[in-house]
Amino acid sequence: MGSAEESTVLVVPLESAQKIRSELETLQVWDATHKLKKLTDSNHVAIPIIVNEQNKSLIADKWPDFEVTRTCLPISKKVKVKQNNPAVRLRDEIGQLLKLYGISEELLNEVPSKWEKHGDLVIIPTHSFSSSKWAAIGDQLWEVVAKCLACRRLARHSAIANNGFRSSRVIMLIGQNGEVTHVDNGIRYTYDVTKCMFSPGNITEKLRVASLDCSNETVVDLYVGIGYFTLPYLAHAKAGHVHACEWNPDAVIALKRNLLINGVAERCTIHEGDNRMLQLPPVADRVNLGLIPSSEEGWPVAVRVLKLSGGILHIHGNVTAFSDRKAMDGKTSDFIGDKFQQIDVSENRCCKLDASRQRAKENVLITDDNIRNLSCFYQEGTAMNTAELDQKIRNNAQENRNNSLESCKDLKTNSGISYLSGSFLCGEGDVSSQPEEHTLYLPCENSLDMDQRWRQTSSQSITSNFDCEFTMVAVDSRKNVNLEDSRKEHDMNSKDTCQSVQHTCTDYTDKELDQINQNRNETNVLLACEQWSQYVQRQIKSLLETKKGGSWAVTKLHLEIVKSYAPHIVHVVLDLECRPV
Repeated sequence: MGSAEESTVLVVPLESAQKIRSELETLQVWDATHKLKKLTDSNHVAIPIIVNEQNKSLIADKWPDFEVTRTCLPISKKVKVKQNNPAVRLRDEIGQLLKLYGISEELLNEVPSKWEKHGDLVIIPTHSFSSSKWAAIGDQLWEVVAKCLACRRLARHSAIANNGFRSSRVIMLIGQNGEVTHVDNGIRYTYDVTKCMFSPGNITEKLRVASLDCSNETVVDLYVGIGYFTLPYLAHAKAGHVHACEWNPDAVIALKRNLLINGVAERCTIHEGDNRMLQLPPVADRVNLGLIPSSEEGWPVAVRVLKLSGGILHIHGNVTAFSDRKAMDGKTSDFIGDKFQQIDVSENRCCKLDASRQRAKENVLITDDNIRNLSCFYQEGTAMNTAELDQKIRNNAQENRNNSLESCKDLKTNSGISYLSGSFLCGEGDVSSQPEEHTLYLPCENSLDMDQRWRQTSSQSITSNFDCEFTMVAVDSRKNVNLEDSRKEHDMNSKDTCQSVQHTCTDYTDKELDQINQNRNETNVLLACEQWSQYVQRQIKSLLETKKGGSWAVTKLHLEIVKSYAPHIVHVVLDLECRPV
């Protein structure tokens, strides 16, 4: 399709053109893919129309005095934009290929709408053109793809190699050489896409590293890859010397080349091999641990190479936080599984069950001022018995503005599960206390299922405080507990305690509800990050005192959220200052 093409038009007087065009649009007869055109030497305008058997008589009856003809019209701006969209062009041309070879158009679902571009090389996603039926088209398929995406070399991602190196598995489709160059913040990264990976998503952290003043410092960089952070430390942060540690031979080849290209090779020593086996004395003012999802295996090494006078650790990791919407949109068993052992929870994961959450479709939500949170956490350690939890809740209630916790008693104990109930004055503080280790706290099934009660009271006015009952469950994760069966048994034996509660509710618009949900998701993530940070600080302090001796102070300087991989998974970097006391 060029800049103009022949189209069916309705020729109308100039003074009536816009009025008739509007009527044609209302009747869904106007062809919006072309522009109107004033006819030469005439006081008439050609309006593009869509003519078919169904509307032909309609046009003739409504505008009998106007001529329907064919003429060349310029295409609309909207169509031009669409024509210039490579994804649209690719889909259109692949569709023509499928028709030519008599292949089902269902395969259009495998045509990619996004890809990576590295100069003249394009890498399409793993599942693109994955059906065996594409083989009938042969190399012509890749030629069409390369033409539409304006590239000379074409490749396709495959699964990352499970070889410990996380090597790239990019397969070349057109061209033999996978060498590319990527420029970030003035630094050139050269590598072979078929052997090494590049992480553009951590650009914010590379910029943050570049902003540091590391003059005269010795930096140990673990898991350096092709030099993601080593190069910013040398080129921008002006580190005195960097010890770069990497065990992937292909990445080491790229790293050596990148050090030379960027003119910083003389200030870097490469240690090739397993980072855990690094033989280096305590020389580091700063250690970078840039491995996700977890760099924990490198923590002992980082502590060992840190100077005796201490220094700074930059610890990378992925942190996961559960969605409170997920928890409240189904039964508790849907959220944590039939057995606690089957839940995918790590010691750096924290989830918050918010009793004020409602299903979004109902647009009814308890206000934050009127009801506080019930939280659940999981950490390594020992279980807390009912009496200890009773006392911790009471102590917490006393500290939170004399919150009126009236009772907290053991309702029923079933192997590994303790049930607790009580009442508190909402709006006066949070009754949830610091969780004990190896224990998960969840609201009872009855406490979770408050939809009907909230709906019944949604028209009432808001009050600042009211009494509400709560029931919590303490689960010992070390026991083989079927939480759902135990909960049913509990609910049958304690109906009087887990009683219905009258809550005060208010209606929210969809926009307000979306904002509330967004804020709470962000809160969940921040809470999970803080829990992870505290865990890391405890572990690092323990390692320092075990490996270096004496007492050490570990201080959080900063926690940076680098990137979100999913609504509840974030890549974070924790900066810790470690000093002997």
